[in-house]
Amino acid sequence: MIDHPAHPTPAPDASAAARQALGWLHTARFLTTAAQLHQLPQLDLPEIAFVGRSNAGKSTAINTL
Repeated sequence: MIDHPAHPTPAPDASAAARQALGWLHTARFLTTAAQLHQLPQLDLPEIAFVGRSNAGKSTAINTL
């Protein structure tokens, strides 16, 4: 197999580490709906919001993270 410079073959432990690091992506779940702020559930973890105009780079920032 010829290794292409743009797509190097990762070390065996690198792919396992990448899977572990990205494992949280599959833990999203629906909690509830809320018509008012006081109806939101109390969470133990902080939440982060990305706010901005269209084409401001929100998706790019999220995908980069």
